[in-house]
Amino acid sequence: MSEPNDLIPDILHNINDSIKLVEQRISKISSAVDFMKEPEGVKLLDSISMRLQFIGESVRKIEKTDQSFLLRYPEIEWYKIINIRNFISHHY
Repeated sequence: MSEPNDLIPDILHNINDSIKLVEQRISKISSAVDFMKEPEGVKLLDSISMRLQFIGESVRKIEKTDQSFLLRYPEIEWYKIINIRNFISHHY
């Protein structure tokens, strides 16, 4: 059985993949209205939202696995990432 800290590189890899997908998908959008003009825009908004939820949940998983990991990188606003997930999922 692997140690919990062994999971962190895999989680970070998955976060990176999701970030790349969000960047790729958002590049097709020039304004917020683009998300609502056509069904394709709504699909993009839904898929981007799901990826942002996944990223936030993944950061929470890292926090639960090794809280000190997040503290080693204070330049990253980890809790804002988690809060975006909370807002999308629970509207708070």
